Amino acid sequence: MLRKPLILFFCCFVALVFTSATTACRYTVRDVAFVDLGDRPYQLFLFSKGAKSSALSTSFEEVATKVFADANVVAQHVDLDEVPDHPAAEHAKDVTAFPALVLVGPDGGVLELDWQISENSTPDDLAQLFEMIVDSPARREVFSKVCDVHSIILVIDGSDEQDNLTTLKMAEETIPQVEQALEFMPKLIKHPPHLMHLSQKDIDREKVLLWSLGIDTGSNRPSQIALLFGRGRKLGPALRFPEDPRRTFINSLAVVGQDCECGLDRRWMQGQMIPHKWSAQDEALATGKLNFDPGNPLVKAEIDRIVTRGPGAEPTDRGQIEQLDEIFPALSYQEIELDDELPAEEPSTQKAVLEESADQARGKTDLPQLETEEISVALATSSTPATTVKDDVGTQANLPAGRWAWMLLAGCAALVLAVGCLILLRKREV
Repeated sequence: MLRKPLILFFCCFVALVFTSATTACRYTVRDVAFVDLGDRPYQLFLFSKGAKSSALSTSFEEVATKVFADANVVAQHVDLDEVPDHPAAEHAKDVTAFPALVLVGPDGGVLELDWQISENSTPDDLAQLFEMIVDSPARREVFSKVCDVHSIILVIDGSDEQDNLTTLKMAEETIPQVEQALEFMPKLIKHPPHLMHLSQKDIDREKVLLWSLGIDTGSNRPSQIALLFGRGRKLGPALRFPEDPRRTFINSLAVVGQDCECGLDRRWMQGQMIPHKWSAQDEALATGKLNFDPGNPLVKAEIDRIVTRGPGAEPTDRGQIEQLDEIFPALSYQEIELDDELPAEEPSTQKAVLEESADQARGKTDLPQLETEEISVALATSSTPATTVKDDVGTQANLPAGRWAWMLLAGCAALVLAVGCLILLRKREV
């Protein structure tokens, strides 16, 4: 007599668990950024004129095939005398000397490489030049860290020393706050953002990297920050300081820890990659650290479904960066006023720090100082903020959406269990 109610109870419980498991997203925005869904590669063109280019063309294609085998770069030789109306000819309109190397980005950006190349260039010469397109000291550091850290904060010095110091300090002060927010994220990330600093002397050797990130390298440039995550993807446009508000910097960092089923524009997850190599060994290393294979066709199919389902504003458009202000009120960003009154007695060291901050505030830059509470609130990574608000009564903490989901699941399971027990008791009474 009890067999039928037991079967019914078991089926209801399994259905509840299965439904919760299937509706929960397994991936975060950071996870999605490791998956290549057929991103457009960079294109390296060798433009030449005249019949003498045959030997150079052969060496160019052979070396490019070898160097770019595991890279997101493809190469092509174009003889403008033979094919003057070639589709790529528009990229050579500003070229004055041939042969010439021109790099074209996935977004259509063009970089003429002022490297010496001629009919006498050897395969070794070409290989050395091609390696500079996909490899550099900064990129080696990026890909040695990116699987373990939240994101990469790349600070590029501008022409104003005071702005450089203030921007670097702002980035440094943000990292501990992100570290405090890691525990609230839907998926474990071992380490906070990794800070990299490029000074004036680093700009020339990182020319290709900075171009791919949209960094202004002119003589009168501002301090800039580029954010990278996943497989070397840009996280929105490069930020310029003190022109851009600190709020945009904090909101951009908060994107990384979001559940991929949030209401975020999906193209934030698939920003343009920097030119780089990604071998089978790199893929295996990422698989072990991420606990999923970003190259698996089934994973790609699932990620593609997620990405194509959401809104499609392009985050690399600087006008679209304002979209964050519309999204993040629902994703925990708040600004709160702090009590500026200090205790009656302050240690001398703290007074010195406060005086130093006041002196900096009177300086040339308009960047405000960072408040711990503001950053922590902004980096809470769910639609229900994981914030702590202090008042006269006490302290209240709101759990992030992931924990609320588990609590809801546990409550439903307890309800089903109670109903099942009630059915059993009534059957026994009968």
